[in-house]
Amino acid sequence: IKMALTIAQLLILGSFSIAQAEVAWYGFSPAPNSPQTVELYTLRSDASIDESVARLELNHSATEHVSIDAFRCRPGGTFCLFTTTDGTDSWLYNVSTRRGQGLNSITAVPQAVIHNLHVDLATGAAYTVALATSSTTVIEVDGQGTITPLVDLTTYMEDNSTILPGGTTQCSDNDDMWVTIRTPDKSDRVIYFNLRTRAVKNVITLQGFEITSMWSQCIDQIDLNHLAGLVVNGSDLMMGFISNQGQFNALSRGILPPSKNPSDPYVITALLSEPLFADFFFPIYPASATPGGPATEGYFAFGEFKAGNAMKQASIN
Repeated sequence: IKMALTIAQLLILGSFSIAQAEVAWYGFSPAPNSPQTVELYTLRSDASIDESVARLELNHSATEHVSIDAFRCRPGGTFCLFTTTDGTDSWLYNVSTRRGQGLNSITAVPQAVIHNLHVDLATGAAYTVALATSSTTVIEVDGQGTITPLVDLTTYMEDNSTILPGGTTQCSDNDDMWVTIRTPDKSDRVIYFNLRTRAVKNVITLQGFEITSMWSQCIDQIDLNHLAGLVVNGSDLMMGFISNQGQFNALSRGILPPSKNPSDPYVITALLSEPLFADFFFPIYPASATPGGPATEGYFAFGEFKAGNAMKQASIN
C-alpha cells in the first residue's frame, strides 16, 4: 500500500465511521505552521487526502493546541472528537462528519490537562484522562457534555509519575480500560479497570520492557479482549500481547527507519485509531515534529495481531 499525504504534520489520524451506508476513514491535523487552524477530512484507501469535511479555528487562548494522542471517530457514527489544551484548561470538540455541518459542540474541562481519548462504540461517550494539579482521574464526557469522574488514579501516581501519550487503551464490548503509569527508575505499571463498575481489576507490573504505544485486541463477538502494546528496542519495533503477569509476547515486528538527521531521530509519536485495513497503526516522525509546526516527513506503520506478521510502512510526504 502506498500512502502519500499532502498535508504535513498529520500526527493525528482517526478511525473509520459508517454513515449513510458508506465507509469513510477520517484524518485530522493542524495546518503547517498554523497550530490553531485544524481540519477534518476524509482519506482515500491509500490514505491520501480526499475531501475536506470541516475546518475550525481554535480561539480559547493564544496557546490552545491539539494533542497528538487525542482524535477519535465513532465507528458507525456521524462525528469525530478531538481534545485541546493550553496547559491549564482543556476542551473536547465534537465535529460532524457530515460535510458542511461543522462543529457540534465544545465541552470545557477546566483546571485539567486531558489527553488520550477513546470513544464508546455503543453510547458515543468519550473517555479520557484528566491530569490536574493534585489528581489524576479517568472521566467520561457524554453526548450532552456532562462530565462524570469514573476512576481515580491519584493513589497510583508518585510525584514524578506520568501518563504518556498513547499510554491508554479501551474496549467497548465489556467497558475495560488500561492506563500505563511511568515512574523514573521503576517498572511501568498498567492499571486495569472497568468503566462500568469503576473497579480496578488488576495492577500489572511490566517485566523488563517499556510500552511506547498501547493497544488492545477487542473481540466483540465473544467479549474477549487482549492487552497489547508496542516495544521499541533500538531500531527494532515489536507489537505483541501483554499477560496479566506483565510478560510480553511479540507477534508483529518491524524496523524503525534510519533518520536523515542524526540529531533528530525518528520516534513513535502516539497511539492512533485503527484504520480500515489493519489491527494496529501508529505514526513515526522526527522527535522535533509537533502538530501545527513546520512541514515534515514521516511514516505510517501498521500490521496485524498474528504471530510472525511483518509490519508494513509507508511514507508521509
